[in-house]
Amino acid sequence: MPWYVFAIASAAFTSVNSLIEKRVLRKAGTLELSSAIALVGLLATLPLAFFVPWTGINIGTLLFIFFGTLLGALAYLLAM
Repeated sequence: MPWYVFAIASAAFTSVNSLIEKRVLRKAGTLELSSAIALVGLLATLPLAFFVPWTGINIGTLLFIFFGTLLGALAYLLAM
């Protein structure tokens, strides 16, 4: 498929996502919506933990992931 089909589909999905978020935020709070989205993401990626080579992960990598996740969560909360 041409690249512009993916770009148009991405724009359409982003627009629909934004509309759904605005509709949900009328009834629920920002923290509840963010928590629900994070929980769905956790449940979707949890099976991948069985395929991670745990011996290759050190404390520096874990700290990098932790601070990146912290910044991402803060940005997501502020964007809501």
